[in-house]
Amino acid sequence: MCANENENHNQIVLENRAALASKLLFVGFIIIFFGILISAFGTFFSVLFNGEISGGAIIFIGPLPIVFGVGPHASVLIFLGLLIAFIMFIFIIFTRRGIM
Repeated sequence: MCANENENHNQIVLENRAALASKLLFVGFIIIFFGILISAFGTFFSVLFNGEISGGAIIFIGPLPIVFGVGPHASVLIFLGLLIAFIMFIFIIFTRRGIM
């Protein structure tokens, strides 16, 4: 009887994890979508009112970041992007080792 209860409990845990994973995936897509919209509107209004554009980006290919930027504030944006990438890399290392 105990083994059957344990199997039911494991099945419920797996179903909950699958539901949580799909919800987090959906939330991630929504956050990315709104981030792209905010960036597009910010660029549009910046050009419309100031005539000045500044931006930076990081693209990860495996563990290696490719960093680029344009505009007068690009160095600050690149630095912030690299800082976030470094924090993310440390977080991934610690979670794989089970420290966090």
